Amino acid sequence: MASKRRNMFYQNKKQETTEIVFDFCLRNDYYCFLVLQNGEVFKYLCSDRKLHRIDELCGKGIVSFSGSCDCMIAVSSCGKIYGWGNWHSLLCVHHEGRDLNRFEEVCNLPRVVQLACGNSHALALTDAGEVYSWGFNCHGECGQPNNFPSDVLIPTKVDLPDDAKASNVCCSGSSSYVLTTTGKVYSFGFNEDGELGIGSDSEEVHSPTRVQLDEPIKKICDYGYNALALTESHRLYLLGWLEDNHGFDFEATDDATLPLKINNFESVLDIITAQSGSHSPVCVVSMRDSVHVLNYDRGPVQHLELDAELLLDGMVQLGRLSMSVLFTYMCILVEAKRFKQF
Repeated sequence: MASKRRNMFYQNKKQETTEIVFDFCLRNDYYCFLVLQNGEVFKYLCSDRKLHRIDELCGKGIVSFSGSCDCMIAVSSCGKIYGWGNWHSLLCVHHEGRDLNRFEEVCNLPRVVQLACGNSHALALTDAGEVYSWGFNCHGECGQPNNFPSDVLIPTKVDLPDDAKASNVCCSGSSSYVLTTTGKVYSFGFNEDGELGIGSDSEEVHSPTRVQLDEPIKKICDYGYNALALTESHRLYLLGWLEDNHGFDFEATDDATLPLKINNFESVLDIITAQSGSHSPVCVVSMRDSVHVLNYDRGPVQHLELDAELLLDGMVQLGRLSMSVLFTYMCILVEAKRFKQF
């Protein structure tokens, strides 16, 4: 989702200055992607802490990334979608003999403004508020009817109730979520632990079904195999059952199929970023005067020891985040600050 940004600068080998928009995706705890305003695209490897130019994406107008545990998808300003890694699994295509280290053009859609990837499926949001899905659909994660084939081989439009227009999409594992322009969220897919938040114990839901929250929702994001919903009144809800409370103070309820209100986060201004990754799901939220990390595996909520103003101002828009890769983010910041040009 777009947000206001300040610009940082990166000085290349020719000592020339190029603006960097930190609109990158941190995934799998090993790499991230950066898009420069001149159209160049780089991959930052945590292992060697170097930027590697991705020639096949440079000049293609890349505006966003999204990924699953073993692949990454990039979208251009004209709606072309490119895949890297084992992206073929999202289209149920055999990848033998293909180069998994290069981005390839996957498909072309109407102007795409956001992508989201689950374990083996993907959602694309267009500027017209339409949602397209493709990939594995065994649990209904593509939002297609029961009589639809289990594999959705090409991007197929998801029919939302009342012809609703979408403003945000996210995926968690084999579940999908669509936020509409009116503040409603529709979910579909795997629901074994109530992660769809629809008040039903059906394990699989193939049609978009409204999440049972009475107040308008501002943002929805994935959190491991669950999801977090932030309402316009700054309340935070968890969708789905957790084995223990993971540091959350939940409002008492007897129905785990409904969204669970998190009492120790009463005045959340925004969800800055959320990351499922292949390791430890993390969410970063901004409060009135602080920034907090919600770590799925480590239990208690931790205060994020980074510059809160830096994050809140949107100087750096983190598309994805994991605890171990926070250090990568800080390395990038330190490297940029060496040039003192922002």
